[in-house]
Amino acid sequence: IPEGIDPADVVQEFAAKNGLGEVDRNALIREVCSTVNCTRTSPLAWRKEVVIDNSTSVLIEVEEGREPADAIFLALQPFNLQYSQREAVFNEAKRDNVPYAREYALVYSQNIVANNETEYYSFELLDDGREPIDVLYEFVRNYTLEEYWEELVANILPVTCKLVSCNRVMPLLWSREIKNEEEKLLGAVKIYKGQEPIDAIDDFCVSHHLGDSFREQILKAACQELVCIRTVPVIYSKQVKGENGESFGTIEILEGEEIRDAMARFLFQTGLHNIEATQLIKTSIYEDACTFPRVKCTIESGSVESEVENVPSA
Repeated sequence: IPEGIDPADVVQEFAAKNGLGEVDRNALIREVCSTVNCTRTSPLAWRKEVVIDNSTSVLIEVEEGREPADAIFLALQPFNLQYSQREAVFNEAKRDNVPYAREYALVYSQNIVANNETEYYSFELLDDGREPIDVLYEFVRNYTLEEYWEELVANILPVTCKLVSCNRVMPLLWSREIKNEEEKLLGAVKIYKGQEPIDAIDDFCVSHHLGDSFREQILKAACQELVCIRTVPVIYSKQVKGENGESFGTIEILEGEEIRDAMARFLFQTGLHNIEATQLIKTSIYEDACTFPRVKCTIESGSVESEVENVPSA
């Protein structure tokens, strides 16, 4: 056994040349390793040197019986590479006919206990390019664990985001590629958890100069799969704060809605018509909101009392 070469690999080469089966080969490895220092007892199935950023060389070694995806992930994880880069290395292993049972590395696994320790589930995150938050949300939906959502996010996401790249903390509920009338791909409408579909769709349509008919078609498709509460988008939203920085809530103005009506609804819901600073708050909102072209400011602001009296009935 030459110095610098792992005995298991020497025995593997010897076994291959002399027609030894796996049982005899493994027995020989155990015998050799009882007298010679062995770093491992399994021969290598694949070895690959990968150069990162034309400067750092990483040696990937896949032992026989081990998933190549796991070995590749473990070797490359410290370098913060994109999933596509790890995937490219795995594809090389496939071309070299390295045996594998799954294409994706097992990044994280956690047992979940629910319903007073009467139900047990296993959450697994694979290195398949998906956002961890999306995988977790799919898991929660599949097992009807929505009541544990915030707790699971708080406990699992910080750990998984240290293992793979996390680009967002809100799960994607719906996505659809959109083309214009000339069949040119404009991009994808994406609706995330907590978003009202019409708001996300309206933002997309405004940024791509699409008309109401496009917006209605997209909304119809989205609402067939998602719960839609509104069909009219919010075109202005702002958190309202007092002089001391305290938050009074968020005022929202809907498309086609007069700012006076939105103000009345906000004052009524928050009870701000009962405080002395109401007029200052009103003035600040009017001055800001009326600079937005889509906000209707055709009715001049009246007294606080008149606005509260004209709160639209829900």
